[in-house]
Amino acid sequence: MIFIKDKFIVFAKTILPSILALVLGGLIMLFSKVDYQSLNKPPFAPPAWLFAPVWIVLYTLNAIATFLFYRASDGQRELRSRGLSINYIFLFLTVLWPLVFFVLDFKIISVVLIIFIYFVLISSIFFYSKATRISVYILIPMAIWITIATYLNIGVAFLN
Repeated sequence: MIFIKDKFIVFAKTILPSILALVLGGLIMLFSKVDYQSLNKPPFAPPAWLFAPVWIVLYTLNAIATFLFYRASDGQRELRSRGLSINYIFLFLTVLWPLVFFVLDFKIISVVLIIFIYFVLISSIFFYSKATRISVYILIPMAIWITIATYLNIGVAFLN
């Protein structure tokens, strides 16, 4: 019984937060006031259909990276605690961003927020690197996508 409880705790700390962020982000998009298709976008903007599958992959990768970090940081309580806390902040901010951009239509505030998200992700990668390199490599696609999203966000904020 303790074994099952321990597995659930690991799941709840590592995998479940990414699942919740994905689901909440998707639900927020149901209340969107802003239609991505109708926005003036900068060059090289990805098509609208690409966002959902990319976020599914990225949140899955985040969950895997967090799980691997959690296992690798066994016995390093402070490192584990800080790494998980920063990841939770990152996930919260990634859920907050579509609310600010698409529902509240605060494009300039969303630019500030996405830049902050980028720095929180870099902090997360920094803490994860202290326990496992593989988690860092797994999070590289997230860093690339957040960079693209930052470019898009800035472009849309100034073009609309």
